[in-house]
Amino acid sequence: MIRRHLTVTGTVQGVGFRPFVYGQATRHGLSGWVLNNGDGVEIEAEGDAGALERFAQALRHECPALARIAGISVCERVPRGERGFRILASSGTGVPARGSGGRAAIPPDVAMCAKCERELLDPADRRHRYPFINCTQCGPRFTIVEEVPYDRPNTTMRAFAMCERCAAEYCDPANRRFHAEPIACPVCGPTLSWRDAAGRPLHGEAALQRAVQLLTAGGILALKGLGGFHIACDATNAEAVRRLRVRKDRPAKPFALMVRSVADVERCAHVSEDERRTLDAPQRPIVLVRKRAEAPLAAEVAPGVPDFGVMLAYTPLHVLLFETGVRFPALVMTSGNRRDEPLAGTNAEAQERLADIADGFLLHDREIHNRADDSIVRAVGNGCVAQVIRRARGFVPEAIPADVEQCVFAAGAELKSTFALSRRGEAVLSPYLGDLDDERTLSFYAETFEKYLRLLDLRPEAVACDLHPDYLSARFAEDYARRDGLTLHRVQHHEAHVGSILAEHRWQSKEPVLGVAFDGTGLGSDGALWGGEFFVFQPSGAIRRVAHLQYFPLPGGDVAAREVWRAALSLLCHCGMADRAVGSMAEVPEEQRAAVRWIIESGANCPPTSSMGRLFDAAAVLAGLGPAADYEAEAAMRLEAACGEETAPYPCALTEGWPADVLLEPLVREMVADAGQPARLAARFHAWAAEMIVRIAERARQEEGTRVVGLSGGVFQNRVLTELTREKLGARGFSVLLNHLVPPNDGGISLGQVWLAARTRKVG
Repeated sequence: MIRRHLTVTGTVQGVGFRPFVYGQATRHGLSGWVLNNGDGVEIEAEGDAGALERFAQALRHECPALARIAGISVCERVPRGERGFRILASSGTGVPARGSGGRAAIPPDVAMCAKCERELLDPADRRHRYPFINCTQCGPRFTIVEEVPYDRPNTTMRAFAMCERCAAEYCDPANRRFHAEPIACPVCGPTLSWRDAAGRPLHGEAALQRAVQLLTAGGILALKGLGGFHIACDATNAEAVRRLRVRKDRPAKPFALMVRSVADVERCAHVSEDERRTLDAPQRPIVLVRKRAEAPLAAEVAPGVPDFGVMLAYTPLHVLLFETGVRFPALVMTSGNRRDEPLAGTNAEAQERLADIADGFLLHDREIHNRADDSIVRAVGNGCVAQVIRRARGFVPEAIPADVEQCVFAAGAELKSTFALSRRGEAVLSPYLGDLDDERTLSFYAETFEKYLRLLDLRPEAVACDLHPDYLSARFAEDYARRDGLTLHRVQHHEAHVGSILAEHRWQSKEPVLGVAFDGTGLGSDGALWGGEFFVFQPSGAIRRVAHLQYFPLPGGDVAAREVWRAALSLLCHCGMADRAVGSMAEVPEEQRAAVRWIIESGANCPPTSSMGRLFDAAAVLAGLGPAADYEAEAAMRLEAACGEETAPYPCALTEGWPADVLLEPLVREMVADAGQPARLAARFHAWAAEMIVRIAERARQEEGTRVVGLSGGVFQNRVLTELTREKLGARGFSVLLNHLVPPNDGGISLGQVWLAARTRKVG
């Protein structure tokens, strides 16, 4: 007989791993035990050599679908001759030294599984219509955990003592809820409640029925979900959607929708096979799809753009909203917050902050410890891995493998803020935290950061942040580095965009890579506002800016992101056509245009920029698609939607040598000639942008030996540009890297900062 001690690390808690180990040990006739500890799962197994080998193979190749094994270490033990295999209570033994980062991975939240859904809707089941049904393969995880190991006493479920029947299921190795930590039922678990301004409180099924009545009558509902609050209304009711837009101060940005099934999505949108798979994945993200002209939705759901985000009902409570006498074609299901504020997480907070938005509140008494908004994903087609646009519920805090050994805290960007912490060959990103531009969001950022340090048991050895001195994330990083006496690495914004691609693709520095970073703006090393950048990353660690859009003045700085006509006027001035009121410029009063022309001529509050995002805005204005934008990238989204069949790009002109300027005058003059023809201008502009990338890639291959091109930055959320560029580069023999695990927008910046800071330390 042989006895072995195994330590399994990775995402192995809260995913049914111990019951799986128990079942495999029993199947192979082994004795011993399994338990959770602070590092993962410990196993001692005793039996003959063949059985132990088959057991080890099963651990690696047959583990639960939600498990992610990072490593298995094995050492020999003296056989004891014991009988039977047991699941032991979690132990503190094996917990690494404080601050070493050797803690167990915390699993993400998972959508309700098919078995639980069948029980939820089965009148004969004891959990029939119970909104908090779950098992070892589904339900809350990250949002309820307070400490590791992931055991019920370390979650917010400790407030609910298991009844006799739940306890029996929890302790039965043959039961699907064997060691399911959030296990609950109507007798012993969380309950629903209803609150509104007028009526008395209701509970349980009565609360749910009242919420559905409100939605049916065109009201606006705030409901407590898995990682925070949602605000919902009937997506087919135009008046309800308009009222929600006014109350939430969200005039035009598309609302996310929730539907009951993939068939319901297909009634509203054109859905590819890749999109079907993404919709039905365990994470149940919001998936960006193209709406049907005949969709039974209010036009106000996504005004002026062809795409919207839709997700399947992913919790029992969400399913019950569609299974309570009314089958809504779709519900608006948007984040439960005010504009520019973080997500509401507690009942009291929601009732205070959302009181003038919602007509009623569907609440429950299971506490949310870690807030996480809904994730957004885009299926990029051709069977490729989907691209995450917003990384939150269902994905966090799952680690991203990366070639980083040091513990680095990266503070991220200002917009679409996330931070990252690295440990032992991986990086863990925070959920999407919102735009970090006020004290309330900064407080949420700091709260989440402290929770991550405790849950991951990390003590950073270095800190990374953006170059911009006024970003609140950079100031937070500066204070943290100063307080702990740590080295602070300032990482240029667009280099971090490219770094995020190289980090997630595990670039091994064997050959140079051309990185393309297109976004709105980020502070450049020369003090200008960059945003249309090309870099060569060398195996030596050197990074060289080899090309960029020609600088043009950006009158008013950040104001131009909303008053997008300012960028168009600047480009017209650049080409000597300041008096041409073409496209949507004609909608801007002459006195306003004259004032901005004076700003451009004087140079006051008019920083130079190479922003591709602002160039897209200007193209949309010249195309006649409106002079202003209510939300980030609205003008660019309209331009993408307007694309016609024209394939001939506008002329692309580059200066000689490195760094090359992409000259703008030939482009702008041709766009002015096409002004007011949105389909033609939009298609030719997108073709120009793709051709310009290819031209620079070919020069870089000749001059630098680059055969790989990485595309990152928020502009590459544009489906037309990304697909066209990838197709053109592929046809010319280049390999193309895209972000998949982290967003191409600023939500992925923190991964790039971690990787570049650690690489700088290693190279240095």
